[in-house]
Amino acid sequence: MPETPLTTPREPVDTVLPRTPWWAVATSVAALVAFAAAYLYAASRTPGFDVVRTSVSDLGASGTPGRNALGIGLLVVGALLIVTALGLEPADPAGRWTLAFGGLGLWLLASAPAESATYTLRHTFSSEIAFVLLALWPAFGARAGTVVWPLRRRVGVIVSVLTFVAMQIALWGIILRATTDGIRELAVYGWVVLWPVIVTVWTAVRDPGVATRFVDPPPDPLPHL
Repeated sequence: MPETPLTTPREPVDTVLPRTPWWAVATSVAALVAFAAAYLYAASRTPGFDVVRTSVSDLGASGTPGRNALGIGLLVVGALLIVTALGLEPADPAGRWTLAFGGLGLWLLASAPAESATYTLRHTFSSEIAFVLLALWPAFGARAGTVVWPLRRRVGVIVSVLTFVAMQIALWGIILRATTDGIRELAVYGWVVLWPVIVTVWTAVRDPGVATRFVDPPPDPLPHL
């Protein structure tokens, strides 16, 4: 007599993913442009600016000439990332929510500038919230199945891990008072606003593919008496 399996195997369900609309591509590109413009303007207003030494936090610190430009820039970038998340339909909803909350985290960061020459607890806490969310969304937004490479699970996990590593390098550089804060922070900021551009462009110009998820099979019908 055959043994009854203890668990019923889950059934695969395939879903054809829609392409990302072009307006979401536009907002992701605009977020990258907005950050670059705010950074360059703040740098141009900062005496003695050094791209290697002067961090993004220093450029937007309270009382500095670039404070308003960088603060407004972060607000704009955050809003554009939220809109991008709304249009990023091929990505998993968990990743889209995480990206949107990362945009909100940038609003929180914009409202909590570092004090001149010091890093306040509020600024550090806001920064960690924003960048942890922006680091997590590639892994959360990835899909199982036959999908384009930016949405593959392995790629998403690798991107998230590399972002976390870059964050830790930037953080420990600040703690250890390294002289390369500027270039390390700039790399983290640049990467987290560049990756949404890569994903939206690729899933707009290419067919995103077919996502596979596994669901529990329907229960067996009751036998007729």
